[in-house]
Amino acid sequence: MIYLIDEKKERRNNYGWSEERLFIYADQLTVISDQEDLEKISSETILESNSNIVLLHDSFFNNINLDEVTSVIFKEKIRKRGLKLVTFGGSFPSIFFQEKLSQLPVKIFYNNLEFFLKDESKELKTIAYGKNSEEEEWLDLKNRVYNYLFRFSSNHILTKQEIFDLLDSVSMSEKIIVYTNSYSKVGDI
Repeated sequence: MIYLIDEKKERRNNYGWSEERLFIYADQLTVISDQEDLEKISSETILESNSNIVLLHDSFFNNINLDEVTSVIFKEKIRKRGLKLVTFGGSFPSIFFQEKLSQLPVKIFYNNLEFFLKDESKELKTIAYGKNSEEEEWLDLKNRVYNYLFRFSSNHILTKQEIFDLLDSVSMSEKIIVYTNSYSKVGDI
């Protein structure tokens, strides 16, 4: 089961996710909008299967008057149980994702939610990058590489620390590791 935890119905509606549209996916998607919904379903139900996926708006706990500690504990339980977690909201300016963790701007999240729900694999890159996730992921990686390398001249030879920092900026992407193993001159990368 996928749990969409977002306290603002108006936000969902603004991004095209009306109650009717959400209902289409009711066989795989449960919406939690407030503390009452959360108590009915219970965090134990959400956490009971490691195939469950949690889609959490970053302000949910604060906006239903639960403290930040509750949010941290909940996210830690998700991590320990091996569930996938997508956190989305206005505080995330760009896409970050790993196999079981993703952070997305709210607009990207809701724009790609339907692709994710239709994707049988439920890979987080689908919700991060949408229908053309492979191409979008590659474009995002290239953009992050260019942003990092922009500070250097094209003749600059990267130090080991600079290569590490570059790889860290792209979450140690295998695609970029291949390039940095073959080239160290900025203009060649």
